[in-house]
Order: sequence, then structure tokens, then C-alpha cells
Amino acid sequence: MRYYAILFDIDGTLLNSTPAFEEIMLQTCRRLKWPTPPADMMQQLMTFRRDPIEMLFGEVADATERQEALHETAQSLWEPLFKQIAHPFTDAIEVLQQFEQLGFRIGIVTDSNHQVVERITSQPGCPMMDVIITREESGVRKPDPRPMQLALEGIGLDPSAVIYVGDNPGDIEAGAAVGMSVIGITTGPTPRETLQAAGAAAVVDSLSELVGLLKLTPPTISGELTTGLGVASDFTSASGIQGWLDKALGQTAHPGTVNLHCSDKTAEVVARHRHDPWLRKHLLAGAGHYCDAHFHPVTLTTMDGLRETPALLMWPEAPDYPPNKLELICALPLREHWQLSDRQPLRIRYESSNEPA
Repeated sequence: MRYYAILFDIDGTLLNSTPAFEEIMLQTCRRLKWPTPPADMMQQLMTFRRDPIEMLFGEVADATERQEALHETAQSLWEPLFKQIAHPFTDAIEVLQQFEQLGFRIGIVTDSNHQVVERITSQPGCPMMDVIITREESGVRKPDPRPMQLALEGIGLDPSAVIYVGDNPGDIEAGAAVGMSVIGITTGPTPRETLQAAGAAAVVDSLSELVGLLKLTPPTISGELTTGLGVASDFTSASGIQGWLDKALGQTAHPGTVNLHCSDKTAEVVARHRHDPWLRKHLLAGAGHYCDAHFHPVTLTTMDGLRETPALLMWPEAPDYPPNKLELICALPLREHWQLSDRQPLRIRYESSNEPA
């Protein structure tokens, strides 16, 4: 399985918090003099999404009042018990470090809050996260897809380049709703067969298994077709440059460029790509009134993937070059050949340095 970014759930995935939640619920019920929670409480609540009051009492007329009492009492117990009992899984930080070293973008998408996230991010050696989405940002809980949508916006990547790792069916449904693949992990309360039935792309029993399962693939980004200034053909046709472009592209370059507009977040990611050593890149030294320019060999495709063509993504080393502008050189008169119009979205897939030209 090949991806460029990996996002993680927290509870039951990076953080072994199930025992903490069980103890908080047990002490809450004791304090309220309620029935003892069943042994499979976490599976009922997280996997099958049962309401806790219904789980304990069945249908009752005062469910709202009992829910308020449950919340208030649990909150009074939560902080000391959670701090005492919930700890990162033994391989969590090492696995995060390994993915960072491999070149993956990493992040967290959780229904918990930032205080819980800090149980991971404050650990010595924990890498810097490229994106963190909690319920405080999204305002909803999975399987609502909004947390995943916010994560994609924050990381600036196409969902096909992102994998999510979670321990319950809601994680899988939320990821699938935005086009991500999701790997289930059995370190939470949900068994393997339930994760498989929910549509997990794969199921692992530990975080360490992920490193062997996943490989880094060139990133995919997207932008909308826009009309350029019409001056690039002078550059692409200039003496010495046209031959260089033909060689870098592997075929005769069509005069001019294809222009795409991308979001601010995607522009930030593209700027990072310029410094990724494992992505293929050519440098064209400036001459005359032309500045230096970097060229990434890429594949330009329609969003449905039915049409594609090799291209060069150009980055002039000019201080005033717009970061949201993606300028590409290809062998086709793309608008006419693919019958495209402005605002039509297209995808760009980079090539890694170990791929053939």
C-alpha cells in the first residue's frame, strides 16, 4: 500500500486509553449508585455506538437528566484518572518517528480534545504534526466526515494520497466518506472481523505493523484550470531552453504553459515539495533575463483518471512568483485536446527519484 501522508486516531490507536475510560465509567456508576457497567462496555459504546444510559438502564423517561448526571460526574473524575491510566502504546512514538524519517506527512484526527492529544505530542521524541483536528475544531464526531475534510484542507493533499488509521467502524466510515483508505487496528475495543466488515483496507494488530505495510508514494495534489498571461511561450521557445525542456519532458514540449490555481493549503504543501530530496527535480540555470527555475516531472490527469499526460511542474526562483499558481509544461495543447475550460479541476502526481523517467 502506497501513500504520502498518514493520519492517526488517538484513543485506542496511539493512546492506550480504553482502561482509563473503563475506570472512569466504573467509578462514575459507583458514585451515582448505578448498575455496574458490562464487561464489554467499550465495545458497546465505541463499536456499536450505544447510548450509555440506554446500555445501563434500557429505555427510561428521565434519560436526559441521567445523561447530564453521567457527564457531570465523569468530568469530575476524568482528569486525574486519565492522567494516571492512559499512556501511549509502547511503539507509538517510535512508529511516528519512523514515518517522519521515511518522508510521510503525519497528523492526528480525533474526537477527543487537545488535552488528550498532548498525551502524545508532549512525549519526548514525538515528531511535529502537520495537522491536528480535534472535536474542538470540527464541532462533530466521526463518522461525520467533517473532521477528515478539515484534515485534508490542513494538509493540502488529495485524499488518494492519505491513509487514516483508526480502531472503530466510525473511523473507517469517516475516512471512506472523503475518499481516504483506512487501516483498522485492533488495539482498541473493536475486533478484527468488525473492522474488516466496516470496509477497512487492511487490519493490523499493532502500530509497528504499519511500517512494513505502507510505502511512500509520490504525492498527489489538485488545482483548477485558469487562464495565464500568455507570455510563457516566449520562455519555452527561447534558444537553448526548448531543447532542454524537450529532454526533461521526454517528448517535444508544446509552447506555453498550462496554469492551475490551487488553495492556500495546497500551495504550502507544494512549497515543501520543492525541498523534498526524494522527489525528482531538474534545475534550469537562468540566463539573460530569465531566472533559475526548478522543474518537477509529474503526471497531469483529469479527476476521473481517464486521461493523463507527462508534464513538468515549473517553479521560477522569482520572489514575486504567486504561490497559488501552478504552471505546467506538457506535450499537448491541453485545452483543445482534452476540451477543458477554466475552473475545471485537474490532478498532479509527482514522481519519486527512484522511478523511471
